Amino acid sequence: MDYRQRTGVAFGTVEAYADRHRRIAPVVGTSINISLQETGADEVSRSPLLDLIEGAPLTLELLRDVLPSLASRAWLFGETADHSGYRLSTTSDQISVTLSIAAADSLPASIEIEGALRGLAARLIVALSY
Repeated sequence: MDYRQRTGVAFGTVEAYADRHRRIAPVVGTSINISLQETGADEVSRSPLLDLIEGAPLTLELLRDVLPSLASRAWLFGETADHSGYRLSTTSDQISVTLSIAAADSLPASIEIEGALRGLAARLIVALSY
């Protein structure tokens, strides 16, 4: 296995929701999920999130098409809205992108969780640039 494969990002299958075309997929090998949802800022005639189909695998190629400007965005860390975990989020191309992890007794300190989420975001951005 080469370096790019070891440090790359892979996703599981997509869960699709109607609420602003929300899509969620697990990040393989982690307890982190990625969530994509329309911001509602602009009315789009057809959401690019509709290309992410329930039960289909999420791929880097699909993300590149949906989020072409992701590499130029700043990410914000915080607790989830219901305080059930932590999230790292940004908005790119009228889509809210969130990396999240559920709270558990065995989780490390929030600074370590933030580091893990930011590290994954960095790996994702690098992977999308190839």
